[in-house]
Amino acid sequence: MTSTEYLKEAGSASLEIEREVVDAVRDICSAVQERGDDALFEFDPPTDAEVTEPTTADSERFDDHEGAADAVPYELPEPDLPEEYTLAQITVSAWESSTSATLVYEHAGEFLNVNVADHEKSVDEATVVERDVGEVDATVTVVTDRPLVVWECEGLTYRVSGSLEADTLIEVAEAVGC
Repeated sequence: MTSTEYLKEAGSASLEIEREVVDAVRDICSAVQERGDDALFEFDPPTDAEVTEPTTADSERFDDHEGAADAVPYELPEPDLPEEYTLAQITVSAWESSTSATLVYEHAGEFLNVNVADHEKSVDEATVVERDVGEVDATVTVVTDRPLVVWECEGLTYRVSGSLEADTLIEVAEAVGC
């Protein structure tokens, strides 16, 4: 079974489960709002616990490749895409010890994301559909009913995702290369 066939088969069952989860969360949120009880979310950690604040990235949006390229410590990919796809935006996110850039391309309601990061991003083994795919030895996974192609090269992690078929995303991954 190819990645595309698997995604089509898994997609309908997964979508129904996702709808049920969304409905359940919506019901819980409505019940909490009706109560209006802010104390419901108070938490006193144990006295010996170290309390830290979550770290968030400093993010900046760019409309062109040139501006974003100056904001990252590595070379941004410029994938060879069909002419009709245009760059919608690039978001660069910087944490204390790492940086990632997401390039978003669009065409006629379809989208394509190319992400590169100088930190390792784990792959949920339960979502893996295929390994060692294409010239970049990528891993194809399924995230929220959409294919995601992930590979590592020279200390960088690349991810290609979008509203396109897995085979097309693999072609984009090969165009990005290493």
